[in-house]
Amino acid sequence: IKEQVIDENKVKKSGFDKDFKKNLLALIILIILLVFIEAYYIVTIVGAVVFVFLNPVNKQKKLKSFSLYHYLNRVDYKLIYFFVCLFIFVGLLQLNGTISMVEKWIESISYENEFILAIIILLITSILSGLLDNAPVTIIFIPIIEILLGLPVFYSGPILIAFILGINLGGNFLPQGSAADMMTLELAKNNDVNEVNYKKMFKIGSVFSILHVIIGIGYLFVIIYIL
Repeated sequence: IKEQVIDENKVKKSGFDKDFKKNLLALIILIILLVFIEAYYIVTIVGAVVFVFLNPVNKQKKLKSFSLYHYLNRVDYKLIYFFVCLFIFVGLLQLNGTISMVEKWIESISYENEFILAIIILLITSILSGLLDNAPVTIIFIPIIEILLGLPVFYSGPILIAFILGINLGGNFLPQGSAADMMTLELAKNNDVNEVNYKKMFKIGSVFSILHVIIGIGYLFVIIYIL
């Protein structure tokens, strides 16, 4: 019996390795096609169909079928609808002039000083990423950054670095700003790990976020005034 169990585990492992290699190869090909083909929607649709055929569904023992419905039924549509609404919201902000107004406000308080502008972008994106999440903050700020990059008084390097640092470092300030932190809290709650809670993660995350922002400001000072 023991030898039979070991043989079954070896078969399962070999099957997993084979499926993993097939999917990994298909994923690499998909990424390459997305880089070189402009009609990315065609690539993604074809890629989805290919992955369905690479991963048939086990309905019965030794019987597999190709089911697109099976995978469509497992999609988190709430996340898709969230991003659809978010992009529509950002588009409306551009149409009604809100994006332009925010850009002019940021430009006016920076007094055409590149270092001050970089710090403002870093702080605003860090705070918003901590309160919301870096994905919506990125989508909202991309049009603002594009306008600022088009101004002749500023170089693109420090602005882009401040933007990247802000959206990546600020998300650790509050647990809701990081999907990983929220998942950790959910797992801790489900497994009765009382030592991991919102208050403790806020204390640790906020300290490291403030430290990272300070280091980021120092780095911006170096690249603007020294390098």
